[in-house]
Amino acid sequence: MFVKFIKEDKTNKTDIIILIIFGVIILTSGIITYDGLLSLLPIFATIVYTYAVWQKDTYVYKQIGALVSVIWIAYNIYVESILGVVFETIMVISAIIGLIKD
Repeated sequence: MFVKFIKEDKTNKTDIIILIIFGVIILTSGIITYDGLLSLLPIFATIVYTYAVWQKDTYVYKQIGALVSVIWIAYNIYVESILGVVFETIMVISAIIGLIKD
């Protein structure tokens, strides 16, 4: 008898509840650390990326990942983080290559 260990592609209520809990934790952290409008960029990027991780379709995940990397590039430019810009640029390029190969 073969036992199937892989979950079906259906999203169940537990998945949605966990996603909402993570969203609330991220928003709460963002409210606590709020330091102006631009401090919302990492919060928004993290919420969007958390949603992307929950996607079953890797193509959608890569698209959202590219968007999130662009947001992080904007924030890293604002805080003058050269390495952050470099690494996120590499992430965008990787996501684009992955989308092209898909």
